[in-house]
Amino acid sequence: MLNSPSLQSLMGYIKPRNYLQLKGPNYMSKKRIGIAGAGNMGCAIAWAMETLGYDLIVTDQSPEAIERCQQLLNNTSHRLICGTSNMGFSSCDAVISSLPYHQNVNLAVFCIRKQIPYFDLGGSVGVSNQINTYATTHATQPVMTDLGLAPGWVNIIADHMFGEYIASEGKVPN
Repeated sequence: MLNSPSLQSLMGYIKPRNYLQLKGPNYMSKKRIGIAGAGNMGCAIAWAMETLGYDLIVTDQSPEAIERCQQLLNNTSHRLICGTSNMGFSSCDAVISSLPYHQNVNLAVFCIRKQIPYFDLGGSVGVSNQINTYATTHATQPVMTDLGLAPGWVNIIADHMFGEYIASEGKVPN
């Protein structure tokens, strides 16, 4: 639920860094992020990405989840789609999965084949190994599994890597 104390706490905790200043005001004006899953985590991710200035495509199979997420977001130009997880993601600059871990393999393979950077929250070593094995031989864009929700080092590393990615003008840092 959007009114749950944990989601309210998470949304109050996030203090987005202004990456727009790194490249000027128009740098991110056309960046589109796909978010698979509009549950509590997907909505929190959508809210954070909207706060950072991204255009969004959010998918979920539940019409109720899509409606709850729409109520949370301020920008009415985002596309919220009730349907399968990869609907509309071909036009995205990156995809973040907040799906249950057993649904991540198909989405990750779709993103790798379409050369779209892919990120997920993880949850299963076996699923992450499948994705990472496939990515090792097929990916041309970043594939990051198991970003999880753990505060501390995961967030620090993700923030650092995102800063490097932006600073390198979209090239994967060595």
